[in-house]
Amino acid sequence: MTAQLKKALTGASQHRLHESIANLPANQQLVVNQCLKQMAAKSSKGMRYQHDWLLSCILLRIKSPKAYSHLRDHAFLLLPSRTTLSRYVGVIRAQAGISDEALEILAKKLKLMLTDV
Repeated sequence: MTAQLKKALTGASQHRLHESIANLPANQQLVVNQCLKQMAAKSSKGMRYQHDWLLSCILLRIKSPKAYSHLRDHAFLLLPSRTTLSRYVGVIRAQAGISDEALEILAKKLKLMLTDV
């Protein structure tokens, strides 16, 4: 069954596939695109993941490590390994508090609100 599906999807044109999933919500499109990309890969080793897909995987792992392991171990979704996620989390520079950009935007909004009154 999987081989038949793989053969049918590889034979379909990329344009037709994108048309088929265009009506799906953005997150579902992301999952389908990632599955198609992994299906075309010769090996899961050295897999390149989309930035949004990695962020979603990191959030899923943070919310529920057990659910992440279950989905990965039973191949419900082809998810990156914990090591891969750890590498990406190590690269992300996260700071606590409110960003300077957010404060600047709030100050501009407040200024506009005060001038309108």
